[in-house]
Amino acid sequence: MEDFRCFSPELLVAQNVTPATTRGDTTINLELHPWASAQLSTIYAAIVLKEALGYKIKFICANGGNGAVTRIGKGGSAHILTELWDSNENHEAMRKALSRREIVSVGELGYDGLAGLFVPSYLEPRYPDVPIDVWTSLKLPQVVSLFAPEDDTQLIAALNLTQQGEPFTPPWCSKWNASGQGNTCIDVKAELPQYEKGMLQQFIMNMKLNLTISFWGLAGLSSYIDAKHKQSRPIMFKFFVPSEFLAKRQESFKRITLPAYTQTCEATNTFSTQGLGDFMCDFPLNSIVKVVSPRLASSNVEDLVYSDALKFLRAMLIDFQTLQTQLLQPLASGGQVADYTDYVTPVCALLRNQTDTWATAIGNAFVWEEWEMDTHLRNVIIVLFSVVSLLCCVTAAVYWKHRKHLAFRQASARLSVLILLGFQVGLVASLTFVFPVSQAACTLRLLCGMLGVGSSVTIIMLKIHRLDRIFTSTATTCSSLCFTTSSSKGSSSSSSSSSSSSSSSSSSSSGGGGVAIASSTPMTDAHLFARYGVVLFGKAVVLVAGVALHPGLDISKDVLVSQSPVIRLTTLRYCGTFFDYWSILAVTILIFAQVLYSLFLAYKLRNVPNSFSEKHEVVKSLVTFVCVFAVITPLAAYAWQEDSFSLSYFLTSLALCLLPLVNMVQLFAPRIFEFYFKNKEQRPPPFDQTPGVQMLNYQRSSERAS
Repeated sequence: MEDFRCFSPELLVAQNVTPATTRGDTTINLELHPWASAQLSTIYAAIVLKEALGYKIKFICANGGNGAVTRIGKGGSAHILTELWDSNENHEAMRKALSRREIVSVGELGYDGLAGLFVPSYLEPRYPDVPIDVWTSLKLPQVVSLFAPEDDTQLIAALNLTQQGEPFTPPWCSKWNASGQGNTCIDVKAELPQYEKGMLQQFIMNMKLNLTISFWGLAGLSSYIDAKHKQSRPIMFKFFVPSEFLAKRQESFKRITLPAYTQTCEATNTFSTQGLGDFMCDFPLNSIVKVVSPRLASSNVEDLVYSDALKFLRAMLIDFQTLQTQLLQPLASGGQVADYTDYVTPVCALLRNQTDTWATAIGNAFVWEEWEMDTHLRNVIIVLFSVVSLLCCVTAAVYWKHRKHLAFRQASARLSVLILLGFQVGLVASLTFVFPVSQAACTLRLLCGMLGVGSSVTIIMLKIHRLDRIFTSTATTCSSLCFTTSSSKGSSSSSSSSSSSSSSSSSSSSGGGGVAIASSTPMTDAHLFARYGVVLFGKAVVLVAGVALHPGLDISKDVLVSQSPVIRLTTLRYCGTFFDYWSILAVTILIFAQVLYSLFLAYKLRNVPNSFSEKHEVVKSLVTFVCVFAVITPLAAYAWQEDSFSLSYFLTSLALCLLPLVNMVQLFAPRIFEFYFKNKEQRPPPFDQTPGVQMLNYQRSSERAS
């Protein structure tokens, strides 16, 4: 029904109805049963809910009322069932569920349901002496001989009919034979075994009737009866009213009179389909009720969006005459209609012609608007983003400008700039929380947030990994320890001989107060990035795949804003929750694994003097990373659960801004401070030694001291 429109704009205006179009983000699930009256009443409700009230509509198909309590109850898949027969196999469970408000009744639909045994009217003139429409005649041999010998073999084959479930045969009857040979009882054609509540079986057993029962399905039974009717042949069947089939053939069939129904008689029904029980009267008249999920009748804030639907459903009524003449009889075809438009057409005609039956029950009582973040919180994030972005750019510029100076080469200037670049990318994600959500914003949030933070953590890991390789690997030559390959070649070569002569002593005396300094491969920034950049590439691939494969990033929910003086509901568009994205989960696990690995390496390097490493700064940076997310993430999640969406988004944006700010203070600020504010004589020389030579000199001085 996505593209179908029943009500024209002019009709809605004439009825003073203005659909709440933004409520289209709220979906109502209607349970749809396979028989005509249930489908017509369900479509009746669906058209009004969708076109006059502005809800999205989804149909949940089911085979009948059995299990409806579970499907519509708390946590069930369906919200509304417009036609529930209270004479249900689990009617006691249904009544208990109603009393416990596990489901909620919103009143009777307007017509009742009744089962019965039927025979063709055209048989009466042929057999005037046989009262075939009274139950007592079913014991007469002449009545049995009228129906039992019927040969239906060719008819069943022509219609391609198959029996559904096990037939019922009382002990005094022979098993029914489609050819009619050897049949001693009348076979009653019925729909499905699951529709049987044991009443007919018990009635047959208690009254000693010459009847058997076979089941042919909904469409199969209608085809069977219709074929026999066209040939004017005898048939006895059990059917339900209201039904499309009988509505079109009111004069063609007569209901067999059974002993009068009483509540005492109904109370004896054991629901045994084997005939074990004391039921021996007519079928009960079933009032048909409309039931809804408790959510539609809830006073909870998040459920008030359904109150207009509930108001309409309480007022929805279809009387039996209207159902028969204006809905069932105009259907295009007999049996089970395959095309839903055959049902929609008569329903739409009824709604257009009788607007008074539904228009007075329409009450779009809410003011709808798009959700926006609190202005003050938004401004705080924008200012914080601007300040932190500026600091990132300035810090990166300083490191890049002085990248050849020993003070910055020791800190891997190029890797430091890449860390700051990652922070800057992550900062972009913080802005996506303060502006209206769209598909593009969700994509940026996913990619920039996780890729920015993930790349920064990876490069911080490279910094500590480089130190681990230098101080714990097998010693070779001093040139192996060079971190850059451009301006320090001269000094590196001039000191190669001294480093060579002392390599053996430095490696052998590491236990005497010094720390072994060695590396088996060149530890240049470019070498490290080329070797371990696959981790960054892998994260990017996972995140891009997550965006490409996710069914939809832009999700909506309705939230109460205020109830005074009017109820204001907003549509909040958001990008799903954390666990909606397998890619975020995968990358988050990888990031925390890198954090743990980096902390482990820092612990290994605990004895290395801080003048040769950034282990203290790196540890502080990683601990800050863990603390920021460990504290802010649960707070943001709690605020979201409490519908404090502005606070939740603010905290998340704050985390993305604080992370680079605190890391710059801990990781980069000390070195910049020393470079610009220490006395010139205390500054380290710019190019006189390679880091490798400086480390080896430290090793010698440690040995002499020992």
